[in-house]
Amino acid sequence: MKKFLSLALALLMLAVMLPVVSMAAGLSGDVKYPDGITKDSFGTSTIYVDNVTGEEHYFAKLEDALNAASSGATMYCLENATIASSLDHPDFYKDITVYGNGADFQKRENNFGTVGSGYKYPAANTTVTVTVYNAKNFAVWGQPSNDSVTWNVTLKNCENDGKYFLMFRNEANFNSTMNFTLEDCKLTGTHTTSDNGLHITAGGSVTVTGCTFTNCSVPINVNHKQNDALTVNITNNTFNGCGLENPSNDYFAPVRIVNAAEGTSVSATIENNTFTNTVAKGSNGDIRLGDQRTENGDPKPSYDVSVTIETNQDITVKSGNASTPATDPATVSAGSKVTADAKGNITPVEEEGPTQIVIIDRTEDTPKTDDQKNPATGANDLVAVAVAAAALALAGSAIILRKD
Repeated sequence: MKKFLSLALALLMLAVMLPVVSMAAGLSGDVKYPDGITKDSFGTSTIYVDNVTGEEHYFAKLEDALNAASSGATMYCLENATIASSLDHPDFYKDITVYGNGADFQKRENNFGTVGSGYKYPAANTTVTVTVYNAKNFAVWGQPSNDSVTWNVTLKNCENDGKYFLMFRNEANFNSTMNFTLEDCKLTGTHTTSDNGLHITAGGSVTVTGCTFTNCSVPINVNHKQNDALTVNITNNTFNGCGLENPSNDYFAPVRIVNAAEGTSVSATIENNTFTNTVAKGSNGDIRLGDQRTENGDPKPSYDVSVTIETNQDITVKSGNASTPATDPATVSAGSKVTADAKGNITPVEEEGPTQIVIIDRTEDTPKTDDQKNPATGANDLVAVAVAAAALALAGSAIILRKD
C-alpha cells in the first residue's frame, strides 16, 4: 500500500510540473506550423501559406507564395529547407508574417520598396507590416521614395552569414519611412568594405536589441539623408571583432550614426552593449558619431545628432565632423552615462537622487472589492501552484516511506 501511494504521489508531482516545462519551451525560434500541418505535409514544396487568393496553399518558390498570399497572411517554411526563387529580388509588398523555421533564404535581397520596372510596390500613403521569425540569411533590401509608404519590418531570432539584415537607402530626400526592429539575431561578417549589419538613410526608427555581431566591419551604419526624423535604440547587444581599418574611406566602427540631412533630427539611445576586440579602435572608437570625411576637399554633410550612452564597460566614442574633427576617441568609463553629439561634445549626465521620501501611515487595510488575481501574472500563479503541489507530494512521499 505504501509503495502504491508513493508511486501515486510521484506521478502527481510530475503532472503538476509539466505545465511549467511546457510554458518555458514557447520560444519564437521554435519550429511552428499551423494546426494539422507537419513537415510531411509539404511534399516537394517548401512553403505553406494559410490565407491565399486562390486554392493552392503549398509553394515551391518564394515569389509564387508572396503573390498568392492575401494581405495579413502567414507563411510557414518547411523546417531547415532551402527557399528557392527565380527572382533576385522577390517582392514583399503586403502585410505578412513569416515563420522561417530555420529555412535558408540564400542571402537573397528581398525587395521592400524599390520602385522600377519589374518590381511590385504597395500603394502610396499605406503602411506595410512584415514580421520574420527564425530565418537564415533573410535580407531586407529597398529604397526610400516619395510615396509616403511606412514600412514596419521586424526580424526575430534570425541568423545571417556574410549578408546584411537591412539595406534601405537612397541619396536624395524622400518621405517614405522605415521602422526596423532587429531582436535576438546573429550576424557573422567578412570584414569587407560593404560588410554592414544594417544600413539606413531613411527616417523612421531603428531598434536593435539582444543581437550578436561578429567580424562585421560596420554592424550598425546609420547615415540619415531623408526628410523625416530618425530615432535609434541600440540595447544589450554584443559586438565582437567588429570595425575595419580603411584609411582611404574611413568611417568603419561597430556603431556609426551620421545625420546628413540638414533641418532634420537624429536621436539615439545606446545602452549596455558589449564591445570586444574592436578593429581600428584607436582611430574610430566603438561608437562613431558624425562624418569626419571630406570629398573633393570639402567636408561631407554632417549635421547634429543627439545621443545618450550608458555603458557597463569602458568604451571609446569618436564624435565630430570634418569641420570640427575629433583627433582621438574619448573614453567613457564603465558605469557612466553621457550625452554626445556630432560636434565633438561628450558630457557626463549627473544622476538625480530622490528629493523627498514620503512614508504613508497605514491605519487600516484596504478592503478587497473584487478578485485580486492579476491575469498578467497567471503564469507565475501556475508556477506557484505547481511548486506548492510538488512540495506537498514530496512531503507526503516522505511520510509514507518513513520507517515505523
